[in-house]
Amino acid sequence: MSLPENKQIVNKFYTQHIKRKNLTLRTRLKRQNRKMIEYLKLTEIHDKENGTFIEQEYYL
Repeated sequence: MSLPENKQIVNKFYTQHIKRKNLTLRTRLKRQNRKMIEYLKLTEIHDKENGTFIEQEYYL
């Protein structure tokens, strides 16, 4: 399912904006993982912490 052609926005600015946002998210997650690795050894807790971080940053 795609948008009709008159509603599609194709522009270099929007592509760069999306790529920048994804890069920022990846960088912040890597930084958070380095900080958390010291005290979180269980994978389940680690995954929950990452999910909480993304939820707080992008959905609240």
